[in-house]
Amino acid sequence: MSGRFRTIAIASAAALIAASLAAWAAQTNYLGTVFVADPTTLTNQLKVNADGSINVSTTGGTGSTVAISQATPGSTNNVTVSPLPAAARHFPGCTVGATSTTCLAGATAVTYLQIQNTSLSAQIACAFGTTAVLNSSTSAQLAPGQSGSWGPNTAGVPTGALNCIASTASTPLYVEWN
Repeated sequence: MSGRFRTIAIASAAALIAASLAAWAAQTNYLGTVFVADPTTLTNQLKVNADGSINVSTTGGTGSTVAISQATPGSTNNVTVSPLPAAARHFPGCTVGATSTTCLAGATAVTYLQIQNTSLSAQIACAFGTTAVLNSSTSAQLAPGQSGSWGPNTAGVPTGALNCIASTASTPLYVEWN
């Protein structure tokens, strides 16, 4: 590479680095990325500040700070915040006998399901979408007092009907779902 082209290459690289540093310095008070609120108009932006507040800009500049609080639902600068609805919990319970019975219809529990063998002595087995069998690898086995739960931390709630069987008649099973 000749001296003239080397000088041009170095000057171009220096200009690119200087422009990148200037752009980075202008964004240092923001966390993460600039979020485009409207992809058809790139000047409409939301920017998350280091303190958690949000700036809304319709000019592509720094914008004005918008307070967004889950405690006070509403709309500010066309940013609407709604609290998550409280999920209703259901506690139907189930009396389990010596034959497999349905304790919860399929696809009833959508977010969370918990069951507990509340018996002091009987064993309970439960299965989803199939017949429950005591002492079988096809069913969850619950010793007296033992519980099981399914939800967000377990990859969701199975959609099949919850069928259970007990080692004695009239065995109580706690069932909670939402």
